[in-house]
Amino acid sequence: MEGRSELSIEGSSRSSRYALHGVFFSLLFTVLMYCSPLITEYLAEVSGRPEGLVLSIVGFTALLLALGLINTFLAGFIWHIDVESGSHCLHGLVLFVLFMVLNLPQLIAYHMFPGPLTFLVMFLAYLPASGYLALAVASVFVPCTEERFWSEPRTNY
Repeated sequence: MEGRSELSIEGSSRSSRYALHGVFFSLLFTVLMYCSPLITEYLAEVSGRPEGLVLSIVGFTALLLALGLINTFLAGFIWHIDVESGSHCLHGLVLFVLFMVLNLPQLIAYHMFPGPLTFLVMFLAYLPASGYLALAVASVFVPCTEERFWSEPRTNY
């Protein structure tokens, strides 16, 4: 290990890798949850103008593209998965929809029991679940070659 300065997570357990992968998405969707009233108000104000629909579509597409690119990077860095490079928007859309479904119980818990303790417990509980979901979505977008199709399934994730 002398002279090595690169970050290595090879010896980490699966659950810690899931949690690491899920940290970013848990933070992102927590911020989106708390900012959603502001975003909704802005979209309602802008939708009356002619450029409002275009701005909304561009903003949502940029969010989907960012989600796909970030998940591609994290899957490559943490799990060493090479994700298909031409489908980042679709990747982000699938991730966005599934995270909305996954985070629905979390939203209900926040509204039933508001407070920092609920936030902390739900945030920590959702880290591995978010990481597992993000990895599952990334693995769908791995290109399937004939060699990979007929070989044994990968066991490193």
